[in-house]
Amino acid sequence: MEAALACLPWQHVTEEESAFILEARLDKAAFFRMLDALSGVGLDESPYAGAIFAIYCQGDAGATFDALQKCLGRVRRAAALYDALAAPALTFGSFPALLEAFAARSEGVDAASVAGDWATACGSGGLREAFDRYDTNGNGEIDRAECAAMSLVLGGCHDAFLEFALDEQLDVHGYGRALARVGLVDVSKVLSGQFVDGVWARTSGADGVGLVPFCVGVGRLLRPVAWRMEDITGWPGLAAVGRDDAASREAVGALLRTLRTGDAILSRIDDPMGSFLQFSLDSPFNHVAVVVRVDALAAAPPNEKTETLLRAFPFRRASHKFCSPGYCLCHAAAPFKFAPSALDSGGLLLLESTGEGIHVYDLAHRLFQSDATACVSCYGVRRRLGGPSDAELAPKAADFVARVRGSLYSTVRDEFKESIAFRLSDAAPPRTPKIPPREDALEHRSHFCSKVVYSFYKETGLVSDDRAAATVLPPDYTDRPDHPLASPVDFVAGVSLAPLEILWSPSAVLPKLPWKPGKPNSKPEFNA
Repeated sequence: MEAALACLPWQHVTEEESAFILEARLDKAAFFRMLDALSGVGLDESPYAGAIFAIYCQGDAGATFDALQKCLGRVRRAAALYDALAAPALTFGSFPALLEAFAARSEGVDAASVAGDWATACGSGGLREAFDRYDTNGNGEIDRAECAAMSLVLGGCHDAFLEFALDEQLDVHGYGRALARVGLVDVSKVLSGQFVDGVWARTSGADGVGLVPFCVGVGRLLRPVAWRMEDITGWPGLAAVGRDDAASREAVGALLRTLRTGDAILSRIDDPMGSFLQFSLDSPFNHVAVVVRVDALAAAPPNEKTETLLRAFPFRRASHKFCSPGYCLCHAAAPFKFAPSALDSGGLLLLESTGEGIHVYDLAHRLFQSDATACVSCYGVRRRLGGPSDAELAPKAADFVARVRGSLYSTVRDEFKESIAFRLSDAAPPRTPKIPPREDALEHRSHFCSKVVYSFYKETGLVSDDRAAATVLPPDYTDRPDHPLASPVDFVAGVSLAPLEILWSPSAVLPKLPWKPGKPNSKPEFNA
């Protein structure tokens, strides 16, 4: 730190000023203002801004003067490389040269082979995948700011790799620590380490994880661009979302009212668990829930089992939420006497299993207005085609919901780990898990999101095979039957899911959630 003081623009620094500089920390906003002012490169709006700040700051304490100096050095060198290579633009054709130039400035990297190493590590996507990851505005060129962001991210990966690598490779323990060093989360600390094997299998070679595979893997975790969501019907979603006027509320409500019982709602949740699940299974979505019409739940009694379950699995108590004090009521009577959302979805509910437990939520409020939407980056729907009407499904749907609501999120040790390992294995047929999952009575069974949706389909007669519900994962509900890691759900004859359509994703025209479209039209009236 003391050596860095010589770089200050004034010649005389008092003892008090030196002490202040040694102890001062910049928050995120101030860090990027300083970086912009001193380098002329604005990175505060970059998709990598959060990762960059996490890489170079001192935990929650903020960025030191040393960290700012390191960033400035890398940004200025990246600008010089950009000027040398961007003639007149830095396009995909110049990308190998950019990688070689970065490698030439990095300790222990063979610049001559780095482009080939990157292409190998990217697999079928090749260098185009890596180029698209750092071409964040999607215009086919890497501009000065994008080049600087790439330099800072790869520089942080290089620093972390050197810190934790043994014999030029990361072992599984060093890999988790290196992920934490670049602003992600140590995979061994997420859900008791159940994603370690899946993430490791997609990253490591025979001797561990080398520098280039580590950089590629970190890039995929930070910004998974391999899935061209823009090509999916409905992208980027409902244009009316985010507007606070009656016409917009009605437009969203009108579309939601076209949904029916059994429609699958897919989402991408950007939290550590969601990111590692996506990475393990190479899927654009990591969560699924199912639509249920409210009239299917008329006169459903309260579920009083939850406290008993929590005593058996106390580690779930911190995240489980009761929808009524001490028991699970959800929606005990229909029609509602009050609307929890200003959006009229015609009495549609969402049956969902999350860390909060298994509940049925008002669909419009859950998708667009609840606090849970803050970490969601995309919603899509696959509509149920064919089969019984909603009214015909209602008795079975009501019975299933009454039995599972109030149950706990996954309680079986290594449930995800075994499901992912089974999916990644070539040794087993796609319908039978290596280790038969524990199947308690439905009321007490452990459920994760895709498992409870499949159980709903099975109990309502929409699927007929004997597939174990624990083998069904979120990618199985996407419409990518050619995906090597997907094992699509088989419905009974005459029933299928329509192609995916996007309901919402953040973009230049759609805001982030939660959306607050006014207040409900009536005051709450609670059932006795």
